[in-house]
Amino acid sequence: MAFNSRKTVVYAILVVLIIIFVAAILAGPAENFNVVRSEGVLFMSNTGSPLELIPGIAGENEFIVSSEIYEAGNTVNPFMLNASNLFVVVLVGNGRQVTQVFRVADSQGNTLHCLTNYGDFRTEERLEAGPCSEMLESDEKPVILIEFPDSAITEPTVEISDKRIVVKSNTIDALNNTSFTVLRAMFSNADEVLAKSNEITGMLR
Repeated sequence: MAFNSRKTVVYAILVVLIIIFVAAILAGPAENFNVVRSEGVLFMSNTGSPLELIPGIAGENEFIVSSEIYEAGNTVNPFMLNASNLFVVVLVGNGRQVTQVFRVADSQGNTLHCLTNYGDFRTEERLEAGPCSEMLESDEKPVILIEFPDSAITEPTVEISDKRIVVKSNTIDALNNTSFTVLRAMFSNADEVLAKSNEITGMLR
């Protein structure tokens, strides 16, 4: 009799497990509202839905755009500068004030110092690593950080918090597309602004 009781318990457990398994399959994977993929770029946030955070950030009036560059000449530098300029053009084209900060790094990627214009494109001032870090960590205005391409990540990723956007690409070639995708998410007229800027640049050459 004891044997039959144990057998009944085992069957009951198996039935419960099967029901749970089937329910999990039918329900599908749980949707994570903090992760969104768009145009091959993974948007993620620990504070809320990226789709809800981005418009709020885009609505701010003043921004800091900071990209990394190597102190010694490196083939990635022009791409980093171009990505920074893309953000500046679209932000300024939408009436935002922008301060550029270039984080100058050694060959190992360690920040040595920074160069900033404090929002005045006619000037350039050097900041030591400490004051530069304080400037970028302040929550007074949104900060857009453009990181060196990192082959260790599997896909381009954009990390978003309340006043911070961190752009991470896995290759040099993906850097522009990642930046474009962020800008399109921020401003519906991003393509129009960039096209107009390119048209004016072409006329000035």
